[in-house]
Amino acid sequence: PTGQRVYDGIAELAKNALVLCAMSAQVHLLPRFDQILVVEAGKIAMVDGYAKVALKYPELVDSKSMAAAAAAGSAGSPAQGGGKAAPKAAAKKPGGQRPSALARKDGVKSGDVSARMLLRHLGEAANGGQAAGFFIFLGILAIFLAGQTCRIVSDVLLVDWASGKSGFEPAFVTLGACVVLLSLRVVSTCEVSRRASLAVHGRTFWCMLRAPVSEYFDVTTSGEIVNKFSKDLETGDSLLPETCMQFLSNSSQLATIGILSTYAIPWFAAVLAALGVVFVFIGRQFVGISRDLKRLDGSTRSPVFNVFAETLSGLETIRAWKAQERFLQEFHRRAKHNL
Repeated sequence: PTGQRVYDGIAELAKNALVLCAMSAQVHLLPRFDQILVVEAGKIAMVDGYAKVALKYPELVDSKSMAAAAAAGSAGSPAQGGGKAAPKAAAKKPGGQRPSALARKDGVKSGDVSARMLLRHLGEAANGGQAAGFFIFLGILAIFLAGQTCRIVSDVLLVDWASGKSGFEPAFVTLGACVVLLSLRVVSTCEVSRRASLAVHGRTFWCMLRAPVSEYFDVTTSGEIVNKFSKDLETGDSLLPETCMQFLSNSSQLATIGILSTYAIPWFAAVLAALGVVFVFIGRQFVGISRDLKRLDGSTRSPVFNVFAETLSGLETIRAWKAQERFLQEFHRRAKHNL
């Protein structure tokens, strides 16, 4: 029959892939599916193999189905009111194991962000790798140190001018250079961050468009994809440049303060070394906790984006089954739980 030929063609094309079929007829093909999802009155009534579904819904059983069940065993896809199913031949992974769920859970990643990763991110600004990122970092660091040095020299020259030891010209020139360097460090940091963000977005979008459907889009929720291109990239676009600028600015100030303090009071170097050890330990603890909290915040946004995207894509079905209130309550539940 035609339905059998269509099924055989789909199974042949979808080897090693997860296939979902919505069925309202051709129930004799049900034994060929792994799982049957039965929908009644707009709600999922049952999800199980063919044998158990046939016991509860005898209207889905006919002579062809019984014969196929005896030959092929249990299986699955919907029947009443529409539904979804996965054929046996398509549900297996390349390794031979069937997936335990239709979509993988959006988990929270763990581990440190290495210096190599930061250098690679900076290198994206010049379409390079770690080496390009290292030279970009050295250039920006040199600008910050030169600006801080000009600030100190201008302060010294202004004191000499106020005490009458020198004229105003050297202090004026140093102040002008200080303004130029301070402006240059802001412009350079923003430009590098902008180029790196464009490169990361372009590469991520390129990889997503070429991702395999069976291994990515079939197991990744739309909310997780939206989250990656909204909150995650927004952090790299706005928060990361500001944090890097503050880090370099504070580091250059601390470096000059430490050098001047040690020059004036040599034994103060021991105190600075002890304080440095304490602050490094506290900083490492804070960075780990802050990183995990950021990852948790990002992962909790995916369910909210997911239910919103699913609601928009299925407005006609939701209104046809008069399920507006149920979807509204589900959205409020996820928003309250995740935000």
